[in-house]
Amino acid sequence: MAFVVLAAFVVVWFFAIFRWAFFHGKPPVVLTAIVILIGAISIAADVRGIWRWQRARRTNIRITAIDRGDWWELHYDDGATHFTTANALHVPRDEIVRINGREMLFDGPQTIERSLHVVADRDFVRWFRNEALPARRDSFLFTNAGCAYCHAIRGVSDRPWLTAPDLTHFASRTTMNRAQLAGWIVDSQGLKKTSQMPRNRLEPQALMAMLDYLESLR
Repeated sequence: MAFVVLAAFVVVWFFAIFRWAFFHGKPPVVLTAIVILIGAISIAADVRGIWRWQRARRTNIRITAIDRGDWWELHYDDGATHFTTANALHVPRDEIVRINGREMLFDGPQTIERSLHVVADRDFVRWFRNEALPARRDSFLFTNAGCAYCHAIRGVSDRPWLTAPDLTHFASRTTMNRAQLAGWIVDSQGLKKTSQMPRNRLEPQALMAMLDYLESLR
């Protein structure tokens, strides 16, 4: 669509320049050169995009991205394997995937929709296989602190009562460092007013243990 709009604009501009030259004899050379340059760059980008699309392999990956307001719920399905994760949308680099029913192609990191971060992964198959596995570690602290009421960790708390981000392979995401994660656990609303996560007044030793556990989920 952008290609068509730009092409139409360039054509209209050239007609305007010819009309200007016919009546005034002094066309705006500099402005015309700028328009031509911008048009050439944009057309080249569109041609590259079309070329990439034609050469790209279509995968059988189907992704459903659900906007939960403060976070994104992501469902993956390749026909044989399906799982749920959150916030970081991993896709195979330079391969066409279907997201919410729409075919899309990515060659690098970007943000789509409102705030959904896309990771174009060159080793997507390895990521997909690992993400489909249950957590390798259990934690009494995680379930005893009440986290399992809202958060799922496959193999630990598969059916939480409320809906919150899946944490099965939390540490494989790059959304928070240790300090930010500690602040989020203790008082998420202090970091983001719209957060619905309740405050957790963990003792320092328990908080450190919780951080160690979450950072082990890869």
